[in-house]
Amino acid sequence: MWQNDFLYTVEKKCPICESLIQITKVKSKIALIKQDSDLCMHYKDINPYYYSVFVCSNCSYAAPESRFFAVNAKEIEKIKNFVTQYRMLISLSGERSFEQAVDSIKIAIFLEESLGLSKVSLANLYLLLAWLYRECKDRVQELYALEKALEKYEDVLYKSQYDSGNMDKITVEYLVAELSRRVSRLDAASKIYGKLLYDRDFKKNNKLYNYALDSVQALKALNKKQEEVK
Repeated sequence: MWQNDFLYTVEKKCPICESLIQITKVKSKIALIKQDSDLCMHYKDINPYYYSVFVCSNCSYAAPESRFFAVNAKEIEKIKNFVTQYRMLISLSGERSFEQAVDSIKIAIFLEESLGLSKVSLANLYLLLAWLYRECKDRVQELYALEKALEKYEDVLYKSQYDSGNMDKITVEYLVAELSRRVSRLDAASKIYGKLLYDRDFKKNNKLYNYALDSVQALKALNKKQEEVK
């Protein structure tokens, strides 16, 4: 098995093709520098988001770590039939470059969108992609990914029976508000934040509540500036 100061590989069986594959994981002891209001974390020395998506080097199945092995028999059959047609010979074990990290996320997005497996997982993947583009200061691509993430989170909340997987509804609502603010949908952001700040359950989440207060102040300052320009 390979390893360095921050990474190591483990051998696992792909749940789709059952091949033994090398998966790169991040060691637990990495230093957190800060967290953005859309929950993006910034770390010292290494970006663990580069390794958030596992990819099978044999069949090209790709999914976030939390979902990679959590597939049922029906999903396995559906994915197996699909990757047989769209197999991409790609190896992403070991240390990943920025481009390889982006590729891993885009492969997972392609699978999720094509097969309709999990709306919240798809939203999370687009948000993860936005965070990578933020790291390299590609504002255009970051905004595109944020808008796609927002669209998918809204689908989870409003367009189907609510199913957020392991993410609670309050967090999804918060992300819809915060991403709306970040893509300049200011009226929508203000409306959702106004509702959340009076929600008893939301107030119990100190971190999100404080982020929301800061975002509301930023919205007020922006609205005031726009009024002065008029």
